[in-house]
Formats: sequence, C-alpha cells, structure tokens
Amino acid sequence: MTKKYRILRVSGLILFSSLGAYLIGTCVFPVDKSKYILPEDKLLTVAGAFTAGERKDVSAGRGTSRVFEVNLTTYPGVKFINSGIFLRATDWKAIQSTIKYPDTVELKVLRSDFEKYLNRESLTIFQKIAAYPNNKFKFYSFRFKNKEYVSDLYEAAKDHQSDNMVPNFIAGLVSLLIGLYSYFSKK
Repeated sequence: MTKKYRILRVSGLILFSSLGAYLIGTCVFPVDKSKYILPEDKLLTVAGAFTAGERKDVSAGRGTSRVFEVNLTTYPGVKFINSGIFLRATDWKAIQSTIKYPDTVELKVLRSDFEKYLNRESLTIFQKIAAYPNNKFKFYSFRFKNKEYVSDLYEAAKDHQSDNMVPNFIAGLVSLLIGLYSYFSKK
C-alpha cells in the first residue's frame, strides 16, 4: 500500500466521519436557547413607516431560499429580513394583509450589529462590505398596534430541528459509514 493511498484513506475517514458525527449531533443535542431568546438589552427597537413587506424566493447557489423582507422609510436602503427559522416564526401573511403604507411599525434588531451599522463611518470599506452585505438585518420582533407578529423563535427552532431529524440522522449515518468504509477497504 502506497503512502498516497494511506493518506487518502485517513483523510476520507476524517472527512466523512466528521460530517456524519456533526449531522447526527444536530439530531441529538438540544437547540441552543441563547441564540433565539435574547434579553431586551441586546435588542434595539427601530420604528418607521412600513413601505413594503414581501415574501420572495431568493436564489442562493444551486437552491433557493425563502425570505421575508421589510422596508421602513426611516432607514432607506436598509432591508430587514427574516429567513429560515426566523421566517417560520414570522406571521408574514398577516403582516402583508393588515399592514399597509404608511402604517408605523416597530422592529427589534440585534443592537450590536445595528449600532455598528449606524456608526459605520469609523469602519474601513472592507469592514463595511464584510459586516453588512446589502444592508440586511434580521428582525427578532415585529409589532404593529401592540400586536406581535413574530412568535417564539426558540419553539420555531425546536420544530425545525424535529422536522429535519430523520433526514439528518440518515445522512449522518451514511456519511459515517462511507468514512469507515474508505478507511477499512482494501486496495
């Protein structure tokens, strides 16, 4: 057996087994609550007249992802978006049907990111591009006339994990088996 073949076997074992362990781990370990339930001091409330709220499919690589995008008049050029688990927790149909221009709405965004964006003059051009591509920010809350349109993000994340548990476990198991096969197979 050549040295090149041994390196290939070991790297296959490491690569596929790591991927398999990660996918199986996403099924076994609980959702990190701290990512979805944030204290009020970490969130910043932004308010403004609602100009548009649109759910659309965005191409990303070979697939598409669904996003809900909100624009406010007080922050022109800034897009407040929700996708993935955040979109699952957002009642975007109710937002589109009940809220029209120029209704005033309140959004809660991550304080640290939005304050950096507002104070971006101190950043270099490369930091601006890396930190805020297309001026998009996730919103954690959407309020209009004291009604909340974003439900519990943590529950949405748990639902998302349970929906993907079987496919992730199967893909992880197959990946783990491919890694083991690549290591123990004979030339």
